[in-house]
Amino acid sequence: MNPLYAPEPDTLSILFVTVVILGTVLYDHFTPDDPDPFSPEARRQRAHDAYSEGRIDHTELERILETTEDPHTKRIQALVRPINGVGPKTSWAVAEHFDSPEDLRDADRDELEKIHGVGPSLSEAIAERFD
Repeated sequence: MNPLYAPEPDTLSILFVTVVILGTVLYDHFTPDDPDPFSPEARRQRAHDAYSEGRIDHTELERILETTEDPHTKRIQALVRPINGVGPKTSWAVAEHFDSPEDLRDADRDELEKIHGVGPSLSEAIAERFD
């Protein structure tokens, strides 16, 4: 056999390669991207993982699950999200800290600064939103 001779690919091999490439492209196109790490589903999963690993106790697990489902939590997040400097993580922290939107409106800057991720300038921006 001549070492420089490359046999012609047969139709079946070409079809196989085409199907594999097409399948890969379609899979990549239709497979959803990574889920939102701040979605309620992701928060629930992280809470269950933390509980099963012993990083939080049962009381903390219940608190996280309760705030994740609480309609006040969603409302508070919606109120603070438009504020410059408030991202998903901070909006969750603010929502977990207050029981209701009214409590958030009544909070002073010192109370807001107790929240992880909220410093003086952000506490002022949040307070101004409700003035």
